[in-house]
Amino acid sequence: MKWNGIGLIWIALFSTPLFAQEFVLQSEVFFSKETPVDVTLNTNLKSLNKSRKNTPYLPGTITWHNPDGTGDVTEKISLKLRGNFRRENCGMASLMLDFRDADKKSRFRKLGRVKLVAPCGNGELYEQFVLKEYLIYKMYNLITDASLRVRLLNLTIQDSLKTKRHFKQPAFVIEPAKEFEKRKQWVEEEKQKFNTEQTNREQATIVFMFQYMVGNTDWAVPYFHNIKLFFPKDSARVRPYIVPYDFDFSGLVNAPYASPPETTGLTSVTERFYMGYVRTIEELRATASLFISKETAIYDLIKNFAYLGDNEKREMTEYLSHFFETIKDEDRLKEIFINNALNARN
Repeated sequence: MKWNGIGLIWIALFSTPLFAQEFVLQSEVFFSKETPVDVTLNTNLKSLNKSRKNTPYLPGTITWHNPDGTGDVTEKISLKLRGNFRRENCGMASLMLDFRDADKKSRFRKLGRVKLVAPCGNGELYEQFVLKEYLIYKMYNLITDASLRVRLLNLTIQDSLKTKRHFKQPAFVIEPAKEFEKRKQWVEEEKQKFNTEQTNREQATIVFMFQYMVGNTDWAVPYFHNIKLFFPKDSARVRPYIVPYDFDFSGLVNAPYASPPETTGLTSVTERFYMGYVRTIEELRATASLFISKETAIYDLIKNFAYLGDNEKREMTEYLSHFFETIKDEDRLKEIFINNALNARN
């Protein structure tokens, strides 16, 4: 299916009318909407491509397009490439958008820094990979609200020097940690390292099972690798909660550039590998019941997502169906999540 994004009526993003003097961005509203936002990024693409190793911030502009004819909104922005693998291997790496240096009257300063995920390569195939990763975030939102939200973009990239042709592609932005903190009344832990079993046990079990569901082994708690840790405010003695992100190396996406860690012994990312620790059968039953209760909603999410091709929908559904068959069988539940847990294998 060809990408055909539909713009968002811009006024829905704000708590005040579009051209009022005071603007308060409501991220709670922004990340709860499903309609893609039409966005244009304009920057020096030659300088951006040269910055793959030291990744400095570069100046640019962002334009949000209003389909209702009220005019576009353009603001200054700083941006840089992000993602160790993507900077080295992708034609267009993902971006970090920084609104903090914008004019003090900017409508977007409150967003701070925002991660933007774009296709790794050109063409419809790579666009489908991004859309599948977007859906993984949405699936995790169905499982737990201790998850980062995302918003789909219909993105146009323009070269400020006009030496390169502009191009359009689907992309999405991830809810910033600061916005997640406000929503959950939690505080991010960015320095102190924790072993996986030092985190909140119930939430960790959900993370273990979800990563197994989507076939993702590209994460590690002690190294803050594709996870964030949060504490509830005023609860310094509780264990931190794991919040995962970046799922493009998962089997459910099955991107051609993805490969499993050598330590797993896997030959393909589509092979599932349990990265969690031993849990009691009672804990596993409870977590499996949570996932099973969301099975229909997950399938409906895929089925009703207009921007994903039919083949991709079928592949995702079949891949997930094997997972649900597994967790509905208590013998297989024990075999995978107890007998083959990390600390059971060692």
